[in-house]
Amino acid sequence: GEDLRGVERIDDPLDVKDQADLFLFLDVYDAPLQKELRSQGKRVWGSGDGEKMELYREEFKAQMKEVGLPVNPWKQIIGTRKLREFLAENPEWFVKLSVTRGDGESFGHKIWHGNFESRIGDIEHQLGPAATDEEFCVEEGIPNATEVGIDSWNIDGRFPTQDILYGIEVKDVAYAGCIVPYSDLPEPVKYVNKKLEPLFEKYGYRGFFSSEIRIGEDGVPHLIDPSCRIPSPPGEVYPEIYDNMGDVFMAGAEGIIVEIGRAHV
Repeated sequence: GEDLRGVERIDDPLDVKDQADLFLFLDVYDAPLQKELRSQGKRVWGSGDGEKMELYREEFKAQMKEVGLPVNPWKQIIGTRKLREFLAENPEWFVKLSVTRGDGESFGHKIWHGNFESRIGDIEHQLGPAATDEEFCVEEGIPNATEVGIDSWNIDGRFPTQDILYGIEVKDVAYAGCIVPYSDLPEPVKYVNKKLEPLFEKYGYRGFFSSEIRIGEDGVPHLIDPSCRIPSPPGEVYPEIYDNMGDVFMAGAEGIIVEIGRAHV
């Protein structure tokens, strides 16, 4: 963020809070600041306390059950030693970290030797003694599944109704998506969205949201990951495909949905 033409970098947003028309939060971890600014009547675009859906996996599993979403088998494991022991007996499970996303990305374990052992070694090297207390959420894999999800935003429980982006991501490889009217979204995607509406409303959610949904051979949609922030991918191309993001942000911060304007699609 240094030396950007037309941008003045500041150390603390509160220093200029009375000069700002809009506070824009594109990532998680800033819920307390967002709530304080909103309490002062400021326009704020962000997930607020909705970030908990992404950061606190154990709590979110319970919330998913409460709203009627299916939850695939999972287990919380503390420490890398116990993680090794568990995965030695459960080679098809996936490993996810809670709270501190920077500690590492989710990863799957299909082969005990090789890359997987290196992955745990990397975590231990990065965390040092804290690796013995790290919380891991391990989930049973859903074989022969199709993965799909939306990449959009939610305002107090409501999604845009005209055009919305959804797609398929091959982890760490590529993302392919398309923009369709909300009514043309795949039914499993709309099903998950509908179930999450009470949580969005409860949290006063006004920001970006993406979903990762795996649909197995039984047709049941499992929400495996919510992203309560701008996604990557395809967030990098939002400025290229939308021409009215400023209007979306300003209105959304006040609880109003503005449908997207498409620039290059």
